[in-house]
Amino acid sequence: MEPMNEELKRIIEGAAQLFLQYGIKGNTMDDVARHLGVSKKTLYKHVSNKEDLLMQVVKVHFKHISSCIDELAEGAENAVDELLQVDKLMTQQAQLRNPVFIHELQKFYPEIWAMASKLRRQYVLKTFSANLRKGMEQGLYREDLNPEIIALLHLSRVESLTDPQLFPSDKFKHDEVSHQYVYYHMYGLLNEKGRKYLEQKLNH
Repeated sequence: MEPMNEELKRIIEGAAQLFLQYGIKGNTMDDVARHLGVSKKTLYKHVSNKEDLLMQVVKVHFKHISSCIDELAEGAENAVDELLQVDKLMTQQAQLRNPVFIHELQKFYPEIWAMASKLRRQYVLKTFSANLRKGMEQGLYREDLNPEIIALLHLSRVESLTDPQLFPSDKFKHDEVSHQYVYYHMYGLLNEKGRKYLEQKLNH
């Protein structure tokens, strides 16, 4: 894959800061140009319009998060530590992201939301299936789990976390909802050895 042009990279990073912190609809291409200290002509040299820019922001953001998770998985001592570290990362990311960003992406940019959902779906199934196999091999997860079924159940629940009808942002903080789900989910996976290990980690 051809490396990204440095100027385009800076534009995407700057736009991501605005969109993630303050929402999409309230930020125009003029705002992005002003934030970056460049002309609109420079912006349009790299992107065709705001929707094109947003699409690239979402792709780059997804790539960044998935790369971070891959590094955590590779460096984690075991499957339980991997889930704990991923939960910490996702909690931090949720705290940096204005809830209105997800709402506006779903409501006003359904094609981009569909693309992001497809990427997330494929990635969650792949990484979580790997985590299930790892945990079972390490003797921390229950032996009677069906990885394919459990991974699909996990995916359906992960997708429900961004449903504004189930978890309206004025009532629930996304990071807290996600955090609660992770622990609820982990206790369903762990055997006695795994539960003791998790409780030891939490106590310390």
